[in-house]
Amino acid sequence: MYIRKMFKAFVKLLYLITGKEKLSSETRRKRLMAAIFYSITIPITVILGFHHLLHNDAALGYANLGVAAFLTGSFFISRFIKRDISVDTFNSLLFFLFFAYTLYRGRCMDYLSIWVLMYPPGMFLMVGKNRGLFWSVLLFVYAVPVMVLPETILGPCGYNEQYTLRYLITYTLLVFFSYSNEMSRQEFYTSLEEEKEKVEHRNNELQSAIKKLEDYQEEFIDNMRMAITVQRNILPKSVPESPEWETAVYYQPMAGVSGDFYDFYEQDGRYIGMGIFDVSGHGIASGLITTIAKSNIFRQYIADTSAPLSRVMENINTVLCRELMRDTNFITGILLRFVGNEVRCVSAGHPPMFVRSGLETVKMPDKEKGQVIGSLLGVFDNDVTFPEYAFTVARGDYILLYTDYLVESQSNVIEQYGQQRIIDSFNRAASDSSLSAGDVLEAVLGDFNSFNYDSDRPRDDLTVVVLKRIV
Repeated sequence: MYIRKMFKAFVKLLYLITGKEKLSSETRRKRLMAAIFYSITIPITVILGFHHLLHNDAALGYANLGVAAFLTGSFFISRFIKRDISVDTFNSLLFFLFFAYTLYRGRCMDYLSIWVLMYPPGMFLMVGKNRGLFWSVLLFVYAVPVMVLPETILGPCGYNEQYTLRYLITYTLLVFFSYSNEMSRQEFYTSLEEEKEKVEHRNNELQSAIKKLEDYQEEFIDNMRMAITVQRNILPKSVPESPEWETAVYYQPMAGVSGDFYDFYEQDGRYIGMGIFDVSGHGIASGLITTIAKSNIFRQYIADTSAPLSRVMENINTVLCRELMRDTNFITGILLRFVGNEVRCVSAGHPPMFVRSGLETVKMPDKEKGQVIGSLLGVFDNDVTFPEYAFTVARGDYILLYTDYLVESQSNVIEQYGQQRIIDSFNRAASDSSLSAGDVLEAVLGDFNSFNYDSDRPRDDLTVVVLKRIV
């Protein structure tokens, strides 16, 4: 039981010396070796000091106690005060002083060859050279004759048994610590080289991954540019010239490729109608769907201009359901057909359009007719309805069509722009019938941008169309 308690106390002392904080393996080994050195040399030196004092050898006793005090002080300095001190250098210095003291007590002051042999290796040890093990073994070999040869051969420089035993203990400790230090250093540098190789390997892998990402990014940018170019080419290059209608368009994709698209339909040089559509989502996926949808819608619209718009929209929906294979995306939209001073309309789940007629306030024709907004496109090909309605226009009337971002845009106060703001803005702009369609569009967009003045970037695609009846 007593031995177990002594062992636990010794372990606590080692923890106190080496420290419990997270250290590198090399630093922890060095601290452990220093702990063993101090725990052995300090007690031995104290015991020898009291031993000499009790045997009336005061000078030697006090010298031993002085060395013990020096070792104790060096322990506290290296452990608690100056922790960044070099353990190798500091312990080598202590060893060197201990050797000099042992030589002095071995009565070799007049034997210059011993000092010549001892001090150069000791200096190498003191400055912490990497070949500490080599010099410690060499020092031990040089000291063997001094330790083992009797006084009859070496004369007054010979060692008696007491000093020979102390010298053997000293050099045994020296060889042990030098060997441990050397092995620890070699292991550290070996692990450092291995870690360096791992870091270089991982760095090469990272550089390769970065290069691939750069290639993918460049390829993606090229594909995006191509997609933008293709989409821009399928959209009308300009608005049609018509003696009856003036048209202004604002088109702004959120991220290059848009899910919004619009089209103007002409027959025999006459402006007979238009359409505005919005594919759900945004980005490349929506942009690809626009290329499929636009061409199909155009073909179905032009195929039979005498057919009701409701049937045209049904045919469009059938084709889109077949082409899109009921994908997760859907399409909303409005088709217009101009017949004299009458505008025929059909909606597929799209936000309502607004009409400003003369001095009247803005109205939604589909609501006035009591019609229900039609089904979404590309979702179901059976049991869908697309009610058609019509209204008349006169000279100076304006029509506003848009995609859902104009309504759903939010400022940083978490408030939607909303239909009422669109109606109020359109009312103010279209109250002056002398303004062109472009002027009205600019005024509506100005109010919208004022509402979104603190938004960093659009959160969706936006398309706004203003039509004005000019005859």
